[in-house]
Amino acid sequence: FASGELSHEGEANPNYGHTSDTLTDEQRETYSKAAIKRVLDGVSGYKTGHLTGLYDAKKAASPVKFKSSWELAIMMWWDASPDVVAYSYEPDVIRYDVGRRAVPDFFVTYADGHETYVEVKPSAIQALPEVAERLFKVRAYLTMVHKSYVLVGNNEIDDVKASLGKEFDDAVKRYKDGCEDVGHCMP
Repeated sequence: FASGELSHEGEANPNYGHTSDTLTDEQRETYSKAAIKRVLDGVSGYKTGHLTGLYDAKKAASPVKFKSSWELAIMMWWDASPDVVAYSYEPDVIRYDVGRRAVPDFFVTYADGHETYVEVKPSAIQALPEVAERLFKVRAYLTMVHKSYVLVGNNEIDDVKASLGKEFDDAVKRYKDGCEDVGHCMP
């Protein structure tokens, strides 16, 4: 592959000619599960340019592989909040329409017993017509099945980052420097 003699392009690729319109529901499910597994394993198949890493979450069942500084910020904030009991990262596949699925970023359980799905996404992306429509449909479906759904955008994340202050800035620096575990970083 590195020499260019072999490639994944053309008819030799098992996905050649397939589009989302030609996939069966079973194929969509298989692809969704494989994509979720890649994300959970920290192998997303592409580089986003976002801060990524493994966060030792205090209120999640295990360390969480995050894909953005925003996800890191919200987890740090939840870990510090007495109102949050637990959270899980990309916990469920939500089937909100025929052939349509969504994977919310988080599922959060609060001290008062309230539970909600949380999607962390820049406000400008939330406002894109195709994204806004999908988010609306996901919210409508979850409301129909008596589940809560919260969108977190720029304003909320700015407030979270301000609340965390230097703690967040230091954490970002550690991840950027490859020092996720403070014990392994040199002063």
